[in-house]
Amino acid sequence: MNGNSKPVIAKIKKIIISFINDCILIDINREIQNHTIEIRRKHGIKLPDAIIAGTCEYLNVPLLTADKEIGRLNELQVLIYEI
Repeated sequence: MNGNSKPVIAKIKKIIISFINDCILIDINREIQNHTIEIRRKHGIKLPDAIIAGTCEYLNVPLLTADKEIGRLNELQVLIYEI
């Protein structure tokens, strides 16, 4: 890497740290478990994806993903982004 990339890396690191600091941690409660089970049963998706989807459904927030397979979950508002 050249010397010019250090400020860019520092700026990206600052953005990532800011984003992480804005995140909240949510425990998986019984309602999230129930949403997760139903989504997994209905769509057959992997457990980690089902947990994320179940949590989004519980919190009534959109799910932001690059995974187009998740876009078929009609019980959620899914926002697909291209990488």
